[in-house]
Formats: sequence, structure tokens, C-alpha cells
Amino acid sequence: MKQNAKRILSIILSIALTACLFSAYGESYAWDCPECGRTGNTGNYCGKCAHPAPWLETAQTQQTIPSVPVLSEVYPGFEAHLRISNDNDFRVRSYAGPGEAFVYSGGYKPYQQKEIIVYYEEDGFVLADVSYQTLEERFVYLPRISFDSIGAVPTVSDLEYYHGITTTRIRPSWGPDNRFYSVESLAVDKGAEVKVFFQENGFVFAEYVCEKGTVRMWLPANNIEIEGAAVTYSGTPIAPAGQSSF
Repeated sequence: MKQNAKRILSIILSIALTACLFSAYGESYAWDCPECGRTGNTGNYCGKCAHPAPWLETAQTQQTIPSVPVLSEVYPGFEAHLRISNDNDFRVRSYAGPGEAFVYSGGYKPYQQKEIIVYYEEDGFVLADVSYQTLEERFVYLPRISFDSIGAVPTVSDLEYYHGITTTRIRPSWGPDNRFYSVESLAVDKGAEVKVFFQENGFVFAEYVCEKGTVRMWLPANNIEIEGAAVTYSGTPIAPAGQSSF
């Protein structure tokens, strides 16, 4: 219901924006028709072939194609803590997906945790943004039982996703921002199929198969063609400067 309400609000806003644009440019803004090539059109439709003006096409696209869900809107994160162990050598194993079938992503000693933001639980694993003393910040999946208490974290199953195809070879990132490192060893090839779950800050959280196995990582949205959905962001995400040692 919440997502439907957001989509309806998005449609209303797009219609309002279209009205404002036409009010500002309707009679003076000339456009060239991409269908028949006629130049100098000033109305809502091409004077030769009746192709809709650019602002109408934009509004129609926004009304008919849903947006990929934004992770932080659907599942607002909150802080949690790993259960401290008496054994300082004990490590919590993390994975690039909700289970041991996904690629192993490193171990965390609970006493070296700095900040952990959790989003949802899936198949006994929790998606978490982990800041740690000796590893770069990462979005990884951690076992639910490794936390002290996260009773309020939502539990999900069979996450909905959109089909996507990569348009170039992509080196994924540990998170949806330029402060996160990228990972050459988990790169996804051009033309690969991906499952797109969420978007955030110009990146999408997607599942795919690489040389190491199956992973869920963050990929720049402008390098993926997504079937039946759009990604709403401004500009092009900045490629992370560093590369993970993973």
C-alpha cells in the first residue's frame, strides 16, 4: 500500500511538472520531431506526424513505468550490535547474499565493530552496512543469531525484483556511494543477467553470477538496462577511487 501511494504521488507530481514546463515553454520552445524529422514544432504534438512533444513523452513514461524501490525508504535502517564473544579470535562470517550459498565476504571480530546499520532479515541472515576497524565499510549479510537484539528488524522472503542486463563490464561496489570500495574479483561481464532489488544514490542492489559465485552487490544504475522499471536519480554516480583487497 505504501509503495502504491508513493507511485500515485509520483504520477501527480510528474503531471504537475509537465504542466509547469508547458506553461513556461509551450508557445516559445521549439522542438524537432524524432519520428519524422520535422523541425520547429511548438505545440504538444508534431505538426506533420502527431508525435508527442518531449515533455509529454517524459510524463507518459513516468506514469507507466514504476520506479525501482529505494532501500532506505522501504526498509529504513537502524543501529544494531554484534554479540560480544569471550573469544577474541572469534569471527562472524559474512556473505554477499542471504546464506552460505553466496560468496563469503570476510569475517568480523565483534569487539572490533564500529557501527552497524541493519535493514531486513532474509533466510536467517540480515542485510547490514558494517563499519569496522580493519576492513573498509561494506554492505554484507550477517547471521541473525550473531546480533544481541534486533527484534524490530523486518523479515522478508522472496524479494521482488526486476530483470536487468548489464551494458558494460562492471566492477561492483560494497555500497551505494563513492566512499565504498569496488571489487575487481566480483566483476560482472557485459550482457549478464541481473536481478535488481533496490536502488540508492544512483546505484542498484542486484544479484548476479560471477567467476567466484553468486553475489548481491551495488552496481551503477546507468550501466544496466532494467526491464519494466526506472531508476530515479540525478547525474552519474562517481566511480569509487579505491579497490577492495577482497
